[in-house]
Amino acid sequence: MSSSCDNFLDVNDDPNAATEAPGDPLFTEAITVLQSNRNIELGPAVSFFAQTWASNSSAGVFTEPDRYIVGSSDFTVTNNFGAIYTNVLNNLELFVKDAQEAEQVRGNAIAQARLVQAYTYYYLTVLFGDVPFNEALKEDIANPAFDDQQDILDGIVDRIDEAISRIDPDSELAPIENGDLIYGGDMNQWLQFANSLKLRVLMLQYNTDPSIASEIQPLIDNPNLIRSNINNAEFPYSSDEQRENQVYQLHADFAGGDPLFLYASDTILDLMSENDDPRISTYFQTNNDEDTFVGVQNGANFTSGVSLVGADIIRPEFPGRILTASETLLHEAEFLAKEGQVIEARSKLEAGIRASISYFDGLEGEIAQEDEDNFVSSILSDYDLGNQSEKVTIIQEQHWVDVFEKVPENWTLWRRTKVPELEVPVQAQLGTIIRRLPLSSEEIASNPNVPDPLPTRDQPMSFEE
Repeated sequence: MSSSCDNFLDVNDDPNAATEAPGDPLFTEAITVLQSNRNIELGPAVSFFAQTWASNSSAGVFTEPDRYIVGSSDFTVTNNFGAIYTNVLNNLELFVKDAQEAEQVRGNAIAQARLVQAYTYYYLTVLFGDVPFNEALKEDIANPAFDDQQDILDGIVDRIDEAISRIDPDSELAPIENGDLIYGGDMNQWLQFANSLKLRVLMLQYNTDPSIASEIQPLIDNPNLIRSNINNAEFPYSSDEQRENQVYQLHADFAGGDPLFLYASDTILDLMSENDDPRISTYFQTNNDEDTFVGVQNGANFTSGVSLVGADIIRPEFPGRILTASETLLHEAEFLAKEGQVIEARSKLEAGIRASISYFDGLEGEIAQEDEDNFVSSILSDYDLGNQSEKVTIIQEQHWVDVFEKVPENWTLWRRTKVPELEVPVQAQLGTIIRRLPLSSEEIASNPNVPDPLPTRDQPMSFEE
């Protein structure tokens, strides 16, 4: 009897379960986890750091990050470190391995995964600084070394270039299509994303290394950049149950759908009010008592009278905007202005502002064409009157207003440019603007290669001047 038990009693094998998983769902899982963490675990806190949003003391869950009370064990930190490596980067690596071992190597699919990996490493390093990169995801390395941030940025550019070399829109081998929630397998759009992401990374490096200009100028001359809103990289949400934007879900669960927890920082509201920016009524609600827009200093206590983030933004269908035409155009404008090409920069500035405003055409929060034209004319008049430094500042201000909910770009942009001037929040734990998240307590406890001493929250990033 015992001789017949080997197969009969193999109770650990489920005959109804698949023994292999197709690779494409790994890609879908990775970008879904990344966007979820980016949107709800990180979004409000980073928007407080950038002072585009503010908290309210009545919503304690948001008060702490508004005052820089962010610990190594907080979900904002742990979910955006360990979970990003495990559920995003590792899943993408498994996908690439699956694609490379296929009978026919799917170059486009590998490129898609590598580009999301490149973006994810960018995401990690602008949050934490030095992180595991070269030794990360290696099966034989349990405790990967932490790489210098500048080396990581160089490595990200190399990975983008490697992905670009694989893109072939005419290939007969299918890219990721149904599982690609961003572009649905359109490799021409992925190529534009790749070049635009490369521009974003190079602009960080250009901030402290002007020689990078020789790498940026060819990108400016490249037609394959995201310069139209139809090519924006966005994660889709809908009004279907469990498919809503998570920031909206938060308000639906605890405030009946009304945006009651997130408010206007007086930093952004003052700048927008001063410029008669028509986006103000799309971004924020008026004060119910006086029908005016009222901001609050970050970290301050208040009971009423402050403008909420608008329902045109906190709605179930509002997408997760990862990389947009307005950002690309305003990056181009800033670079050209710094290089003395102020006429060309002016054209990019106008295109960037119009892309930012026209994004809402046909959507909730649509801005009238006359208001758009008047605003653009006013900003360009200020630009024409300014010297080169003032022109750059005007571009950077418009860029900061554009990325007001796009994390982590709103915070990263300020750390790179220091525009506009920010005040330290009321009751903040630091005496200066927060520069980075602390490393995860789980990583500190498990990896002996974490930096020693540990970086502090007020330690500037390598790309800061």
